[in-house]
Amino acid sequence: MRNIPFFDTPFGIASLVLKEIPYSACAYITVQSALDLDKLLEECVSFCRMVGAEKIYATGSEELSCYPLWMQVLQMR
Repeated sequence: MRNIPFFDTPFGIASLVLKEIPYSACAYITVQSALDLDKLLEECVSFCRMVGAEKIYATGSEELSCYPLWMQVLQMR
């Protein structure tokens, strides 16, 4: 599975890390810029689920603090 450095939608731009899906069914979203964060996340999550992700984590925006925190803190390199 390849990562998508720039997942471009009408609602903003995000980076998707998909390479962990075959191993742990996890995908990661990094918001680069968002005009409408809810709709951007909806599109990103939909795409990640279509390619097999069961757990999806997001970072990169202060507005994400309104979402429930149900994740581990991971450092990606």
